Amino acid sequence: MKFMLPLLFALLAVPGCKGRESTLTEFQKAQVTEEVLAAMKPLAEAFARVDIEAALRMCHRSPDFGLVMPEGKALGFEELRALGKEMAGGLQKQTFTPAREKVIVVSPDAALYCWQGRIDLLQKDGAILRSDPYSLTYLIRKVEGRWSFAYGHESGVPYQVVKQPG
Repeated sequence: MKFMLPLLFALLAVPGCKGRESTLTEFQKAQVTEEVLAAMKPLAEAFARVDIEAALRMCHRSPDFGLVMPEGKALGFEELRALGKEMAGGLQKQTFTPAREKVIVVSPDAALYCWQGRIDLLQKDGAILRSDPYSLTYLIRKVEGRWSFAYGHESGVPYQVVKQPG
């Protein structure tokens, strides 16, 4: 009997987990996708040149903002700012080599930006650290007519030294 109750619950709950059909047309989805990719470009460029303040201006500053780092640590806006400033002290630039990029449109004002590839960190001492593969998924929201990074999750293998300093 103990086995039957969880099974009964699962059978009753699963039909209620159906997704809703999107009310957006293919044209509208394509338009949102284009807007999100355009919004992500300056964010990626800011990350690449280690311009933390420019990257943070593209974040949706709210109590709901968050970023889960590859090691599992969850950061709010101010924690991300502090980490970014700490990292900027030792980094010269970051290089993102995409293997795959995808936008999943959720609504006219929300989408998931999914990226997979390799990240190389060029440190100021000349060392290069690499994480390959690396994946990230960001919730991008349109607030007051502007797309911004609202929440994210990143994961990847630990960075390995691929070039020694000097």
